[in-house]
Amino acid sequence: MKILPKKIKLNNGFTMQDVIIAMIILILFTGLIGGIIVNIYEIQAKTKLNAAATLYGIQIIENIDKINYDEVKDGDLKNWRTAYNIPDKMNLDLEVETYDEND
Repeated sequence: MKILPKKIKLNNGFTMQDVIIAMIILILFTGLIGGIIVNIYEIQAKTKLNAAATLYGIQIIENIDKINYDEVKDGDLKNWRTAYNIPDKMNLDLEVETYDEND
């Protein structure tokens, strides 16, 4: 009896469809992850800016608390800006009103 050898078809490699589907999935996930990283960076930058502005505000308020009320003037903003190295991009507003004990 003669034994016939079985022909085995080898399935090596990828088809073009497999490669295209893999590339589409990779591009989608890369875009999603990239977008998430950008959003995280923006939120982190805003949080750092708010924390720095709050720190400057607290330092100025503590300085105002130490001095006499009559010595506080509207023109002191430039002095505090240079004293605390506050960047020009940050707004610094101070309104001084006369104190009225009856109000």
